[in-house]
Amino acid sequence: MKKILSILIVLSICFVSFSCKEEKKEQKPIDPEKAKFLKKEKKELTVEQKVQVGSVMAKVMATPELKMLSSFIISSELTDTLMKDAGPFTIFAPKNEGFTSLPDDTSKALSNPSNKQMLLDVIKNHIVSGEIDSSMLVQKIKENGGSYKMTSLAGTELTASKSGNDIIIKDIKGAKAVIGKSDILGSNGIVHIVDKPLAIKN
Repeated sequence: MKKILSILIVLSICFVSFSCKEEKKEQKPIDPEKAKFLKKEKKELTVEQKVQVGSVMAKVMATPELKMLSSFIISSELTDTLMKDAGPFTIFAPKNEGFTSLPDDTSKALSNPSNKQMLLDVIKNHIVSGEIDSSMLVQKIKENGGSYKMTSLAGTELTASKSGNDIIIKDIKGAKAVIGKSDILGSNGIVHIVDKPLAIKN
């Protein structure tokens, strides 16, 4: 009896194994044409979208130390210009610490929605037309006797000069900012991070 039971168990195991093998055989590979419909196709970006993704605005937004500047650009409604326009633009971008070190009343004024035009002027004072990398700045400073003047989008004058190994950007009021991390290249320009904001009424 035990022998018969053992044989039945073995036969059952063999039957199950055989059934599993048959199931595997019956599973046909998925037709490549049908597979296209099973997987969501990745949409390719248009040329315009690629420009926007790589724009100077996108670079500012992706840089942690420029979080406050990014917020101010959005509030001033300059986002589309820096993201969609061909430019090129050069942004002297103040880092977060530069804004947080401003007097409280100045910070509140910049954050006040009713002062949008003032904020727009402040942001434009940090942007010039053309793509000017750090090497070009140094070259222009040498060619122009130690200083190089640029016109911002706000129509004000910015002056670049050298102090040791540092490149200094000065506004019309004499306020100075030092370029730190530089040459962040975008599809429509370039970004240089500076230690403090310029052209702000205190």
